[in-house]
Amino acid sequence: MILKFKSSLYVIFFLVWVAVFAASCGKPKIEVEDFKQIIRTNPDEADRYFNLGVAYSILGRHQEAAEAFEQAVCGNPDDADSHFRLGLVYIILKRSNLAKEAFKQSFSIRLVDASHSDLGLAYYILERYREAAEEFEQVLHEDEPHPIRYKCSLATTYCKLGRYQDAIEIYKEAIRIDPNSAIDYDAYLNLGVAYHKLGRNQEAVEAFKQSVRHKHDFANAYYYLGLLYSALNNKNSALEQYKILKNLDENLAGKLYNFIHKNK
Repeated sequence: MILKFKSSLYVIFFLVWVAVFAASCGKPKIEVEDFKQIIRTNPDEADRYFNLGVAYSILGRHQEAAEAFEQAVCGNPDDADSHFRLGLVYIILKRSNLAKEAFKQSFSIRLVDASHSDLGLAYYILERYREAAEEFEQVLHEDEPHPIRYKCSLATTYCKLGRYQDAIEIYKEAIRIDPNSAIDYDAYLNLGVAYHKLGRNQEAVEAFKQSVRHKHDFANAYYYLGLLYSALNNKNSALEQYKILKNLDENLAGKLYNFIHKNK
């Protein structure tokens, strides 16, 4: 996430310097008053709230960042940047519906100057998958320092576009380059889903098995594996996944149980 202040170069330099210095000294928390004192030099109230939101975001205080950006859009409803940053914070806070509305507002005003990764995320939330894919492709083209994350983001977006073979190739590449990071982004699980969409069910089973081998408590992987076993008329294996799933996620276990018995 790229964070930008609306203020003088001096203010930007000061705020970033404080954050970097505190991190280098191992300081666990920066008092936001350090930021507020400098931010108050900006006479525009909406911009002050925008800058305060950025400061809170730097500190990882995302609820307060959201409140500051909310104040910024109240003060200036036509500020596309404030709406956009508010949407990004809402995603961190797992408020996807609010994030969607914030991004809609932002794009209805103008296209903001944001990173390709942030734009890709916004387009994805808005279900504008073709544009999301283009942004994630740009991230990889520009050698983003966290390529596995964005490889997996691009592959997931390709799945939304029905480009399952393209998605498979990218997931496999991500797993080959950095298997540990790929696991963190559920590459094996999503690889299995892509295989299944192409009717390559044995490869899907193997991908789901790899997922649970690496993440023993991954409820979704057991759930999908159980569904697939049941669809392949392997009821005993499906019930094995159900028994494991009961101890991980009762809701998913119930859904799997119902599917197994409907699919007799």
